[in-house]
Amino acid sequence: MSKLLSLKVENLALIAEAEIELCPGLNVLSGETGAGKTMLAKALEALLGAKITKGVVRPGAEAAYIEAVFSAPENLGGAEEIAELLDDLLGEEIVLARRITSSGRSRCLINGRTVSVETLREIASQLIAFYGQHEGRKLMVEQAQTSMLDRSGDSKGTLLLEKYRVARGQSRSAANQLKALKSAQQDRQLDLVRFELKELEDLNPKIAEEQQLMEELGLLAGATEGQQACWSAYQLLDSDKAACSQVLESARALESAGNPTKTIRERLESAYTELCDLASELQSLSHSWKADPHRQSEVETRLSDYARLSRKHTTIADQLIVVQNQLMEKILEADQVPLLIEEAEIQAAKAFQNALSAGTKLSKWRQSQAPKLSKAVGSVLQELAMEAAIFEVRLEPLLEKDLPEYGLEAVVFYLQANPGLPAEPISQVASGGEVSRLMLALVSETGLEDQAVLVLDEPDAGIGGQTAHGVASRLVSLSKRTQLLVISHLPQIAARADRHFRLNKTTDGHSTETTIEVLSSQQEIIDQLCLMAGHDPSDSDARKAAQKML
Repeated sequence: MSKLLSLKVENLALIAEAEIELCPGLNVLSGETGAGKTMLAKALEALLGAKITKGVVRPGAEAAYIEAVFSAPENLGGAEEIAELLDDLLGEEIVLARRITSSGRSRCLINGRTVSVETLREIASQLIAFYGQHEGRKLMVEQAQTSMLDRSGDSKGTLLLEKYRVARGQSRSAANQLKALKSAQQDRQLDLVRFELKELEDLNPKIAEEQQLMEELGLLAGATEGQQACWSAYQLLDSDKAACSQVLESARALESAGNPTKTIRERLESAYTELCDLASELQSLSHSWKADPHRQSEVETRLSDYARLSRKHTTIADQLIVVQNQLMEKILEADQVPLLIEEAEIQAAKAFQNALSAGTKLSKWRQSQAPKLSKAVGSVLQELAMEAAIFEVRLEPLLEKDLPEYGLEAVVFYLQANPGLPAEPISQVASGGEVSRLMLALVSETGLEDQAVLVLDEPDAGIGGQTAHGVASRLVSLSKRTQLLVISHLPQIAARADRHFRLNKTTDGHSTETTIEVLSSQQEIIDQLCLMAGHDPSDSDARKAAQKML
């Protein structure tokens, strides 16, 4: 499992510059009130993507900088773009950093590469599990309680939940497809499609027909005038003194001129022949070219239909055949909808049953595991001086037909804090100190979601005395499985640390600064434990008590 190797903070409120190197087990941060322990919590929240105000930057500094170095991360996941980023990061140290300017602007980095705050948040949340002083409220969320139950025991619940959610997604997809098909069947637009198709079928458009009709209309519209013009032209060519006769006479007049005019005479004879042919065609056309009002009306109507449907479908006349085919395809598809609906109903029912089956398997596992988790957490609570408390995991059935996102039941944690009182949801009965201890008990028994480090900001809030020893023992036990960074004010907890860090606040009357040091000698540790217990380090009795805690 990956570990948090070091945490570096610069220009964050009272902290000008500080860097700590963590050990694998229990790391404790202590210091007097106001020394800056809260700022370290804020630094971790910043790496987790929390919104940080510009007021946290140390006065006079340009920007605050927070950096966390983790060893060889494994199994990090995320969206496709994050996966591509991680390809370059896995198998080596990974450095998460955030720079916050005095104006409030922020820059997020992973191994020196600028990323979005969403990317930083997604990756950091897989490396850091953070529980602040008020993070016990996470326990009040149904999803968090469900996740804890599923992680408990052999963690089989997480696998069963994943299978259920996959089956649920397939069921919802099948149901949406069925809904879309039924909607398509009832879609009134299909009536419009059928009407538009009928219009085009009645028109029966043909390629290039519009141009042919326009040419024909031009002939029909000018029939009377054209017939008269042809007859007049014919008469000019073929009457007694018309062009044909005069050309022929010109050719005959040149017969006596001999060879010099032979070529001209032949050309005149050829012209005479051509003019006679033209006269014949004009005569024929003048007899055949007649007005046809009925045909003209038909052509005008068809051209009008072409123009109207072209405008309606915003295309040219020659493309109306394409439109007709497209509408025909829509109708054919619509005609297949009843068969598709029948098949979709079968698939939707099958997918629902698969999801219901997966949900039932998950429910059976939860039913068997809930009493075990209840007993295990109850035992830990007794260690934490809540001997009279009764913790219970209850499963409240939900509507199966809805296929709820996290299973077929709601997981609700109940607590009977004192004898004689009814057990109620923890959100209604647990005090701050009880929530801290309950959170510690649950994390001890359910573990984390593979994060590198668990950060606890004052899990000892609201407790003291013998209870503190119980909390310390539980933290030591937990640290053997998970790297811990605990911000604490109790000497009972600090005495059990594998590595103890102290925050020191100093002032010169003009400015205040917090530094962090690792307590490496037993004398330094005993001095700090005396101070945390409220005693003078020179008090021999206090030193003996501290020594005993060690």
